[in-house]
Amino acid sequence: MEFPTTSEEAEKAKREDVMLFKLQKFAPHEADFERIKNVFLSILKDIKKDMDEKEPTSPPVQMEFLKKLMGAIRELSLPKNPPSPEKAVDWTISQLAKQITMSAETRKAYKRAFMMSLHDNGKAQGKK
Repeated sequence: MEFPTTSEEAEKAKREDVMLFKLQKFAPHEADFERIKNVFLSILKDIKKDMDEKEPTSPPVQMEFLKKLMGAIRELSLPKNPPSPEKAVDWTISQLAKQITMSAETRKAYKRAFMMSLHDNGKAQGKK
């Protein structure tokens, strides 16, 4: 083992010894977690530094992109001819019936309950 020749090397050796001592106090897996955390934090610092150095995009460009994205989502998610509430309830009950056995009376009871729920929800939202 070589002894450090400068005060800077001595300080570095002291820091390494302290780190080694601290790591030996922990269980082996805790030291691994600590190393992983340190690497992760250094990566985050690098990313933050890169983000701070870059010029942010202007709000109009972001808003234009957001509007295009929302339009595409609406186009994909909204059917051209949405089903009536009754058809939607019937489809829901048919999907439920695939999972559990239901009699005709049970289907009718579910349909009444779903329709009442839709009606009550419409009242709560101010719709008629």
